[in-house]
Amino acid sequence: MAASAWRVTEGTPADALAGLVLCSAGLALVIAGGARLRRAPCSIAGHRDPIGPRAGHSRPVAIEYQSLDVAEAYDRRRFGSLGGRYNNWRLHRLLSGIARALPAGSVVLDVPCGTGRIDRCLLRRSLRVIAADISPAMLTVARRKLLPEPTGLEFLRADANRLPLRSRSVHAVLCIRFLHLMDRAERRVALAEMARVANRLVVVEYRNVDPLAKAVKRAIAAWLRGDAPRRRRTIAGIARELRQCGLIAEDYYYVSRWFSGSVLVAARGRARAAAPGAAVAGD
Repeated sequence: MAASAWRVTEGTPADALAGLVLCSAGLALVIAGGARLRRAPCSIAGHRDPIGPRAGHSRPVAIEYQSLDVAEAYDRRRFGSLGGRYNNWRLHRLLSGIARALPAGSVVLDVPCGTGRIDRCLLRRSLRVIAADISPAMLTVARRKLLPEPTGLEFLRADANRLPLRSRSVHAVLCIRFLHLMDRAERRVALAEMARVANRLVVVEYRNVDPLAKAVKRAIAAWLRGDAPRRRRTIAGIARELRQCGLIAEDYYYVSRWFSGSVLVAARGRARAAAPGAAVAGD
């Protein structure tokens, strides 16, 4: 796709100032944490997961949040802090803009929905939401957060690699804070599934697309841990991977242009024109 077809949104100076404060605090924590790691390295040798690996997943993504206590702790830690609230505000702002392309009543699949981070934002846009996750514990926390359960919302336990939906059965699929937890092979399977079930739009979040400040922070953290620095992801690489999974990237939205490594990518299937009368969930 020609570079002129890409639209990259940037934050305001106020966003940059808030991000600078959060980035500085995060860097201090990284340095302190790295020092602790160097003084007292820990080992998990001999640790056994009581559930065991789930078929089809080479990383513990599918089993890590099966406990209700773990899911509740994750929700508090990830979204209760100042940084978490700022990131949520930025994310909701971007998603609200992207969702304007969908007519009211459109069916949107949020997978994995986690603890319902974005579902209320979507419902405010008069969209119908299927909140799907492989973890019953995450779904339980999401239900609690969204009580009283609004109309237009359904919960579904589902594996992102094997979605129990017909092809082209939803208008849009949103996948936030997930792809970076998967290896390349699993990620491509999940992306191909999203392309299969989406009738119009797929919005995915890629992480580690590093601006300079984030790259420096990561490099320092890697040095303190004694690890090799992570290879930065590029926009061209993202477009190539999506294309291999049947998706054409159209727009890119940085969650925070100066300090965040997160990019929302709006994409459409290569054969995006649905056959006349194609069924969509809820129609």
